[in-house]
Amino acid sequence: MLVVAAGLAWSTITLDQVTDPEDLPVVGPFLYAGSTEGAREILGTIAASMITVAGVVFSITIVTLQLASAQFGPRVLSTFMRDRGQQATLGTFVSAFLYSLLILRVLRSDDSSVPHLSVTVAVMIAVAGLLVLIYFVHHVAMVIQAPNLVAAIADELRRATDSLFPDPEPIEGVQRAPTQRVLPADFEERARRVESGQVGYVQTVDLQRLLRICREHDLVIRLDTRPGRFVGRRSTVAVASPDARVVDGVAAEIAAALLVGARRSHQQDVEFPIQQLTEVAIRALSPSINDPFTASTCVEQAGAALCELATRRMPSPHLVDESGALRIVVRDPVTWDKLVGEAFDQVRQCAGSHVPVLIHLLESLARVASCVERVERLQPLEREARLVLEAAEENVPAAADRQSVRRRYDAFHAVAERQRGGGKVG
Repeated sequence: MLVVAAGLAWSTITLDQVTDPEDLPVVGPFLYAGSTEGAREILGTIAASMITVAGVVFSITIVTLQLASAQFGPRVLSTFMRDRGQQATLGTFVSAFLYSLLILRVLRSDDSSVPHLSVTVAVMIAVAGLLVLIYFVHHVAMVIQAPNLVAAIADELRRATDSLFPDPEPIEGVQRAPTQRVLPADFEERARRVESGQVGYVQTVDLQRLLRICREHDLVIRLDTRPGRFVGRRSTVAVASPDARVVDGVAAEIAAALLVGARRSHQQDVEFPIQQLTEVAIRALSPSINDPFTASTCVEQAGAALCELATRRMPSPHLVDESGALRIVVRDPVTWDKLVGEAFDQVRQCAGSHVPVLIHLLESLARVASCVERVERLQPLEREARLVLEAAEENVPAAADRQSVRRRYDAFHAVAERQRGGGKVG
């Protein structure tokens, strides 16, 4: 936006130099018609006010981040930092300040060359800034609300789901084996371990680059980590065989295919937004906040995401090249069971005697079960439902509340049995 402001200033100054207001019968009457001194005062006022408002906007943003961090957890700050509304607001005021400064620079002491168009545009930008400020106040009030924050995290989860679990199309340039493959029996004996060399979270893994390395050096690689996992400098991130072909340069190239950073990323880590929803739910259930409604909203959004995943294939952990030869094996891949556990385990453990949350857990599990097509995917859902029922029987003192939970469990069980009767196997 600063570049746009600088370009706009250059354009209006150029137009002021080659045109005269009297030559513009349509817009001429609306252009600034005062003196140079008046233009200087107007531009100075606009510049001062815009940078002042920018400081206020920055302060409000910092306060918003503090409130969000305290109530929802520090890991949700990335959602606020990516908010386009706040970025555009701050950029608008800083750009208006820059534009006014650039126009002030060309003002002279006499009235022979008053930049009529440039001053008029500055006034229009200032008026637009007032509208942006009103929008910003409303936007912040909306963003800080728990349902909107949870919805924003859920949107990121859906985008990650669509990117990482496309069905039926695989990742371009990466072929996955349709059936399970087995590593050679002597794989470990003839393999070399590849260390990370960095400290942080694995953010992305360039599978195409790893496949190219495997083809060029005729290697088989077992990935011992995945996006979202923390690694240290001496952590083994991959094992490559045969070791005779894994010289230091090749090992460094394998390690470079894994992007490691200080924080987790949504790009290839579908568990991260699920854990963000879980964190918001757990904080909402803490005694200091005690907000079961927000926790229930998180459970519903996580369940909705699992409904979309229920019919999609989990990527095979075995990757092959064009000839069908096994090249990469992911040791600990993301599975349906793990995603179900990430979505519901910790919330269930912290729900305790919160009957509304237990009920929403069972209702969400029933919705997910109704979307499942393969029978084996019902097992982790049935396990979660059974544990929710046990938690209610142990922690809920009122018999009527336990009966309410039991009815939801029976409804889930009926859905699961119906799906089991008409579902696919394998």
